[in-house]
Amino acid sequence: MVNIEDLKKFGLPITNDMKEGITVIDIYTEWCGPCKFVSPILEKLEHEGLFHLLATDLDQNRPLGES
Repeated sequence: MVNIEDLKKFGLPITNDMKEGITVIDIYTEWCGPCKFVSPILEKLEHEGLFHLLATDLDQNRPLGES
């Protein structure tokens, strides 16, 4: 199981306000069809205040995909 400190090691911008409530991590690639479909939905739900959203491009953060 990955914890907050592990995510910080991968360069994800974890902030103190994310320690409260739900945080969703959207790991996507620019070429992924399903990612292009889901990402805007996640962004809308974050804007509505349902959760915190962290998005990272797997092609730019390969070590995250290998963990």
